[in-house]
Amino acid sequence: MIKIITTLFTIGGGIILTTSMVCAINWQATELDAEIRRISDLLRCPTCQGLSVKESESSIANSMKSEIRRLLLENNNEEQVLGYFEERYGEWILRNPKKEGFNLLAWIGPFGIFLGGGIFLIWFLRSRFRKSSEVSVAE
Repeated sequence: MIKIITTLFTIGGGIILTTSMVCAINWQATELDAEIRRISDLLRCPTCQGLSVKESESSIANSMKSEIRRLLLENNNEEQVLGYFEERYGEWILRNPKKEGFNLLAWIGPFGIFLGGGIFLIWFLRSRFRKSSEVSVAE
């Protein structure tokens, strides 16, 4: 009787251990896949017009996804993976330009244009208002 109970506990423990290991592996795989999708969304597909590596199904995009997986499995972080692709393809491969040097103009330029347009609009409307009030006073 004790042998049967010991055998049942051993089998039950083995099943629980195996199940927990499978769940842990699946959790790590889904976490890795989510990281791959996030990083591949930051990279431009070299062959597709306007698509990220994540959105593209071209052969080069798929090989880049595999390369991202390999780099992440080697314990590289996001910055290192992006640096790896930037080194091979140039800064063009990044979908978001770095906020330094000439690229800073791409980030600040639209705000400057919007601000300048607002200032011009205020100046223009004030000058039109002054002219119309001078004409009213003169009459």
